[in-house]
Amino acid sequence: MHKFLYIVQKTFNQYLKGSVMDNIVKLISPKRLNVYKTYFNATTEEQCLGLYIWNQKLSNVFNSIIHIIEVSLRNSIMNTINEKKPTLSGEGFISYFRSLDENNESRKQIEYAYGKCHKKNNYTTDDLIALLPFGFWANICSQEHNESNEGSLQLWPTYKDDIFPDTDLSIGEIYKNISVVNILRNRISHHEVIWKDKNALNQDGLINKVIDNYKSCLEVAKSIHIDNLKLIELIEGKVLLEDLCKTSTIDNYTKLITDITKVSVIDIPEFVKANRKETIFKGEVTSVNSNATYIKNNKLRDSDDKKIKFRMDNEIRIKIGPLKVGDIVTFEPFVIRNDKGKFYIAKKVTLL
Repeated sequence: MHKFLYIVQKTFNQYLKGSVMDNIVKLISPKRLNVYKTYFNATTEEQCLGLYIWNQKLSNVFNSIIHIIEVSLRNSIMNTINEKKPTLSGEGFISYFRSLDENNESRKQIEYAYGKCHKKNNYTTDDLIALLPFGFWANICSQEHNESNEGSLQLWPTYKDDIFPDTDLSIGEIYKNISVVNILRNRISHHEVIWKDKNALNQDGLINKVIDNYKSCLEVAKSIHIDNLKLIELIEGKVLLEDLCKTSTIDNYTKLITDITKVSVIDIPEFVKANRKETIFKGEVTSVNSNATYIKNNKLRDSDDKKIKFRMDNEIRIKIGPLKVGDIVTFEPFVIRNDKGKFYIAKKVTLL
């Protein structure tokens, strides 16, 4: 009887394991997981899933350095244009691209950003420029904007050392590296693997592909400014990548999942309860008049270490009735930030 129950339990566990794994394979898609069987010689779905997680970690490391490159490249280009070619700064920059053929990809990207900005009540040129994708800035670094091309921004090679001061590479070599970064960014955004090399003989060849890709990222970051490499050190990009590229680390991810049924399900309410910070404070009413009621908490101070007075929402005043100076209440503090400064508001006020 005991043997029978053991067999039944084992069979049921195998069913559960298969059922959960089948669900995960469907959610991710067999195609995305089977690539690890082709390139890493994985033999089970569990091994493929472990390597899929490894690839996610790898993509996160690349995302961090690409973010640094994207922001600093955009700023380096715009700072140089604003200083060296003032007729193309600000609105002139936008107008130039909007004057191009409507099928021009850069114009399409400008128009898309322009459309998004116009949905706001007000916006600045900087707001629009911040919406332009990495591919837009990558294209500016191409030979399309050589000085010999009339009607272009005419940046290269004269302004190469202004935009890329920390490299001996030619603008052509820089653009080649930037193109690699752009391809990586697009692959990551589409959840595609970034190590794929059809000519790689084995796992070591695939890792070399990763290292070469990261080298291209480092070269671009350094070209823009050598201090970018310090930023990358601060976010531990190189250290994290080196660890993920170790054979032992990849082996560990291959063996990460032995029994999917033993992996716990996240308790969402418990997660929120354990991690959300308390934002309700006790305060004292300091001022009451026909226009506003103000509350303060001695611990809540501004950047100048001054006590903050929070204005109570008028609708709340009506709900809880009249208050007087000295009343003790609980409230949730908020700040409204705009061009005129900061305005402190008290919500969820309750009289104690």
